[in-house]
Amino acid sequence: MPDRLRERHIVCLSCTATIDVGVLVGDRRETFTVQAVDELLVDYGWFPTTRGSYCPRHARSVRGGAG
Repeated sequence: MPDRLRERHIVCLSCTATIDVGVLVGDRRETFTVQAVDELLVDYGWFPTTRGSYCPRHARSVRGGAG
């Protein structure tokens, strides 16, 4: 099966900040795609949750840190 590029447009749950990420996957397993996107978001300072994601500006306060 050929590799496919899965692209996601993520919007912060607290503001209008956005990020676009793409993951090259070799199959159609959606759980792998979600995990890979979440890992990329963390690399860029975002905080992914089951409800959505928070930009680096809001991630700290959502995690429970000072902010």
